[in-house]
Amino acid sequence: MLAVRTTSTPAAAMGALPSPPVRADLRADLTRASGAGLGRNIRFHLDAGLPGGTMSVLLLYLAMRGLIVDDLTVPEVLARYPLDDLIGELVRRVLPPDTE
Repeated sequence: MLAVRTTSTPAAAMGALPSPPVRADLRADLTRASGAGLGRNIRFHLDAGLPGGTMSVLLLYLAMRGLIVDDLTVPEVLARYPLDDLIGELVRRVLPPDTE
């Protein structure tokens, strides 16, 4: 089943405030740079034979970006949770156990 995006952003789909406008040239540069970085991460992960696959890399990417944004903008939200513990738990839950 294909999902069809009916709103401009996932946050808007969840009823959050709409995204602030971003200059078209800046949006294009950010999209190109972020997409290239994500592509490199996926290729590295797959080429290195690391556990998990493309979806694992995408889930880690999304979760880590959220963690970084919160840590930089509203650090009090996660203050009672040690970042090393959060990251370790995230990796344990997203990646399959090492079977070797």
